[in-house]
Amino acid sequence: MRHQKRDGLDVLCFYDSYNLLQTVMSNETEWDAQKLNIARFKEQLIGEFEQKGSPSELVIEWDKVIDNSVPANYEVETFNGLVMGYITVVPDDAKRNHRLQGTWEIISTLDGFILCGLTFNDDSGWWERDGINYIEFHKSNPDVPRFAYTSTTLLNDKQFRKMNKSTLRIMRNEIMARHGYRFQSKDLQEYFSSMPWYKPAASNDEVKLNFIERLNVELIKAVENDPNHDDYVTEPQQ
Repeated sequence: MRHQKRDGLDVLCFYDSYNLLQTVMSNETEWDAQKLNIARFKEQLIGEFEQKGSPSELVIEWDKVIDNSVPANYEVETFNGLVMGYITVVPDDAKRNHRLQGTWEIISTLDGFILCGLTFNDDSGWWERDGINYIEFHKSNPDVPRFAYTSTTLLNDKQFRKMNKSTLRIMRNEIMARHGYRFQSKDLQEYFSSMPWYKPAASNDEVKLNFIERLNVELIKAVENDPNHDDYVTEPQQ
C-alpha cells in the first residue's frame, strides 16, 4: 500500500505481489464516495452515438438519454454503494413511450458501447440479462478521443474490467496518444494515425501524463497482465 498526494488527489494505492496496481481508494466519506463513483460512471457515458446498422441517434447527457430526439431520465443502479454498470431509463412523461425504457447493462467497447437488456429475477433478487434486447452504439464524433475521460476520471468503478484485452490495450495507449506519444508498434501507429485528433510530438520526452492518467495506465495494465482475465462476454446468452 502506498499513500500518494498529487494534483489535488489524496489516495491509497494497493499493489499485488507483482507490484501491479489493483485498487485506488480516495480519502472520502462513504456517502461522498458513492456520489463520486456515480459521477465518474456518468462521465464515461456522456456523448453522441449512432446505432450500428441503423440511422438511430442517441445522445447521453448528465441525467438524460435522448433517443432520436425523444428524451428520458436515467438513474445509475448501485448495490451497497457500488456502481454496477446498469442504468434504468424512465420516460419524462408517464404517457410517453421511450424505446429504451427499462434497465440496461452498459458494456464499453472500442467504438462505443453495447446495451444489454436486463430483467429482475425475483428468485435471485438481482438483475439478469434477458437474452433478447441487445443494441450496439458507436461514438459519432471522431474528433473526440474514445476514452477522453481517462484524463480526468479515475477508473475506480472497475467498469473497464468488462472490456476485452485488445480494447484495454487501445484504451491504455490512447492516454499516451492524446499527448502525442510516438509508437513503435506498427498496429498502434496505424490506429492512432487514423484519428483526426492525434498530433505526434517531436519527441516522446515531451509526453507528460497527469496523476490520474498515470494511475489509470497502471490500473489498465494490471488487468491486461492478469492471466485470469477472460474477455468479457457481450453476446446475450440464449
